[in-house]
Order: sequence, then C-alpha cells, then structure tokens
Amino acid sequence: MLLKQTTNGFTLLEIMVVLIILGASVLVALPNFFNLVAANRAEEGKTKLQALLGAQKRYSIDHNGTYTLYLSDLDIDIAESARFYAPVASNNVLLNYVGRITSKDSAGTNDYNLYIQADGTMLCRSNGNICPKFGMTECADSFCSPP
Repeated sequence: MLLKQTTNGFTLLEIMVVLIILGASVLVALPNFFNLVAANRAEEGKTKLQALLGAQKRYSIDHNGTYTLYLSDLDIDIAESARFYAPVASNNVLLNYVGRITSKDSAGTNDYNLYIQADGTMLCRSNGNICPKFGMTECADSFCSPP
C-alpha cells in the first residue's frame, strides 16, 4: 500500500508575494514617519519662541510698548540646544515679529528659521521646503529673511 507523503510549508512564490506587500507598505508609511519626526523636532523651537514672546510682552509693559533687540534684556534664559541655536530677539515693528530661532543641520540642507509675531502667529522659512512637512507654510520673502 502506498502512503501519500505530505509536506508542510510555504512555497517560494508565497514568501515573495508577502515580502513585496510588506515592502510596499513600508514605502507608503516611511515618508509619513519622517514628517512626524520633523514636526516633533520643530515643536521644541515653537516652545522656545512662545517663551520668548511672553518675555517680550513683559518687557514691553515696562518700556512703553516697545520690544527689545537683546535677549539679555529679557527675564528669561533660553539656551542653545542640540537642535536649535539660541533664539534672537527683535523689535521689528514694521514686520511685527519679536523673535526668531534657527534650526541646526550639519549638512545645511534642511535649515529653517521659525519666526513669532507679536500676536503669537508663527511663520517658517527654510532652504529645502521643509516647513510644510511639519504643518507650517513658508513665509513670503517680503517678511522673512533667508535662513
């Protein structure tokens, strides 16, 4: 009597189809992941600018509504970090921004500046059009200076 021999396992074709599906899924998800990482890193800069705005407003109460150009005049100490240089205070009444912070990028291709206006509005200017990746529009050349 002959017994039927059975083998268990997957064929090479089945394994290849699964790998192709997984690879396509990773290719779709990876750009979204990097955008999320960029947005998370930009939050540090936004937080520092909001602190700077608060200090500028406190300064303006004591100085007839004017802002200062010097971070040392403010009642806050915002240090340089691994991702951002120390912020820059501004009294630019014409353009109405009171502070700016510049990101650090060793290659220099994804540098960006974040600006904050007196009303709390944040603007972004970048070399590599990175601002939309974290939900901010590029500001106009007439407002922002290049990074």
